[in-house]
Amino acid sequence: MALNIRELALEALVLIEKNEYSYQDALNGQLMKYQFLSKQDRGFLNRLISGTLEYKIRLDYVINKFSNVPVNKQKPLIRSLIRMSVYQILFMDSVPDSAAVNEAVKLAKKKGFNRLSGFVNGVLRSVTRERDSIEYPDSKSDEYLSVYYSMPKWIVKMVTEQYGPDKAFKMIAASLEEAPINIFVNRRKTDIDTVCETVAKEGLTPHRISPDKAKLKSDSSTAFSKGIESHLTDTYKKNALKLKGVDYLSRYDSFKDGLYTVQDVSSMLVGFLAEYLIDNKIDKDRVKVLDMCSAPGSKAMYIANVSDKVHVSSRDISEYKRDLILENVERLGVDNIDVKVSDALIFDERSEGRYDLVLLDAPCSGLGVIRRKKDIKYNLSSDQVDELVDIQKKMLKNAAEYTRLDGYLIYSTCTINKQENEYQVEEFLNEHDEYELLYEKQLLTGIDNSDGFYVALLKRR
Repeated sequence: MALNIRELALEALVLIEKNEYSYQDALNGQLMKYQFLSKQDRGFLNRLISGTLEYKIRLDYVINKFSNVPVNKQKPLIRSLIRMSVYQILFMDSVPDSAAVNEAVKLAKKKGFNRLSGFVNGVLRSVTRERDSIEYPDSKSDEYLSVYYSMPKWIVKMVTEQYGPDKAFKMIAASLEEAPINIFVNRRKTDIDTVCETVAKEGLTPHRISPDKAKLKSDSSTAFSKGIESHLTDTYKKNALKLKGVDYLSRYDSFKDGLYTVQDVSSMLVGFLAEYLIDNKIDKDRVKVLDMCSAPGSKAMYIANVSDKVHVSSRDISEYKRDLILENVERLGVDNIDVKVSDALIFDERSEGRYDLVLLDAPCSGLGVIRRKKDIKYNLSSDQVDELVDIQKKMLKNAAEYTRLDGYLIYSTCTINKQENEYQVEEFLNEHDEYELLYEKQLLTGIDNSDGFYVALLKRR
């Protein structure tokens, strides 16, 4: 009997709704369990889960227009089923309205909700009849941005206050766009030309990444910044690719054989900055690098590949995260790295003043990667962000002590929140006058051709 893809999507959405799984874990769980699905079915499953989740606020707004039971009062399965079906009606032109409605009614009955099947049918048929006349909030209001682009109000307010309404609109709208799959080449095993040939044979389409299109240039005009940017331009051309036509990445031999690692162009900045320092600024036979919050290890892997004189100490808080790093170590064939469980909040006296380069890719709100992590915007509050700011501050204080005199500290996050980025570094510099800021960059989704990402390079004088 053929699998019902809508049923598989519904199962994942209910797990997410009950907070039993994250979006990524629920999606990957279904994709792993049903690897034999056709590419078309996998694409449909992926879109149903991700689309329903990322448009949840807008879907709920529409449902509440036509339902006599508010969304938040509905049972988790019925709520998820109606959302998924309304998503098909509003956003999937390839799905006939009748199919979306009828399949939802069948699923309601199959899952033991016979008495509610009429309710499901009535709400969905009302949406199909009235969808062209749905009234949304005033298009100039924050409420419109929140509803139409499914962004929690507090995030809309924060982004608008920090960046102004024009940039806020572009960033919030871009959070619903499909995120590209970018990779960097594992130079220990291969080169970019070979990777291009290999993935093309696997049916993928590689595109070289232009740093100019990614708008990766800093506003700084110092000689140091110019030297970095010249290096970045060259390094992106030699190492970075965008892949199109990807079905399920771990199915490809090129990935399993460790020819490359997946990483957005924005977070590649960290590895490329480290490479510039190791090649041009750290004059030592053996360069000791500490990556304090390393999992899954992409940045550490790149830095370890820079030179045989580099040794990377890769750390993270749990055995689970350590194992994620070790999986990449084995797949990529990296041998100049050690991996241990360590809490970046707890000061390690043995690491004091020991490292030439310390990387703190800090735990953050993740507001720069919403288009990749569809549920992150719903599972975060402004109070939690304040807690993260305090955690980052404590970790930065430890990182400052681990960096040797004349050594370097790279601080990065995958968020656009200035409290976690510019303001965090500004406060750090005010409290640590032995450090100077050499380079700083904030990338914004919708403004730059990348995820939202912040990086600051500091030197201990």
